Amino acid sequence: MTRLATYDGNEVHGNLAGISLGKDNPAEDAWIIEQDGPSWEYESAANGDVCRWPTHQRVLKVKYKCKGVSSDNAKLSALHNLDENNPTGSGVGAFLLKDANGGTLYAGQGWVEGIPPNALGKKRGDVEWTIIVVRQPGQSVVGGN
Repeated sequence: MTRLATYDGNEVHGNLAGISLGKDNPAEDAWIIEQDGPSWEYESAANGDVCRWPTHQRVLKVKYKCKGVSSDNAKLSALHNLDENNPTGSGVGAFLLKDANGGTLYAGQGWVEGIPPNALGKKRGDVEWTIIVVRQPGQSVVGGN
């Protein structure tokens, strides 16, 4: 039987420290999520045996791209400024990224890595933020639609 899947980028929603992201002028390829290293490392012996071990890698680098006119830029700037002015974790909060069309889900604790590059010129370009997320084991799902 043929399977029909539906995807709508407007149904992908993020939230960092209570700040809703992605509803106000998201850019093309608004979310890119990468694990910051492998979950397992391994080595091979001369006889072909393989030994592997867990790295316990839980860090995700989440790239969030929005239009330069998006109010999300001011919200993320304020969160980052709070974190810089109160270096006791004031800018760290719950992170959730969910695709309401399907099963994709990322959850953990996150913060804004820093102020992103910002192009100002003849037109207003996109702004790409990096959010560092410490994910909970078993709380990341790359789901289908």
